[in-house]
Parts: sequence; C-alpha cells; structure tokens
Amino acid sequence: VDGAYIAEGILSLKSAEQPVTLPFDLEITGDTAVMTGQTTLQRLDFGIGQTYSDESSLGFPVVVNVTLTAQRN
Repeated sequence: VDGAYIAEGILSLKSAEQPVTLPFDLEITGDTAVMTGQTTLQRLDFGIGQTYSDESSLGFPVVVNVTLTAQRN
C-alpha cells in the first residue's frame, strides 16, 4: 500500500530523550519499498547550543531527511 504515514518514537541523543514524529511516504514497486520522510529537531531539546544566546551562528532547528530502500529477498 502506497501513501503517507507517521512514525512516532523516542529519540535519545546526548543523554536527552525527546518524542519525535516522522511523517513519511512509502512507495512499493514489485519487491522494492522506498520510504522518504522529513522532520525537524530542535537542538536545544537535546542540550545542544545552550551556550548560544541566539541562532545567528548556530541554527537551533535541524531538518532531518530520511530515505530508506528495502528489497524483498
């Protein structure tokens, strides 16, 4: 089944845990499935960039792109 989905889970990074939602699309053609998704993480949620007073030198949001290809054997 092709379409839009949402994966939800807990991401652990630098001893910090935050809930993350990853919307993704799934395309299945024959024996190959391709998943593509994107989400945005906030550095401050994981204790990264706390010493910066603003985002001028280090952007606090980080866009994460995910692509996964799976082949059925």
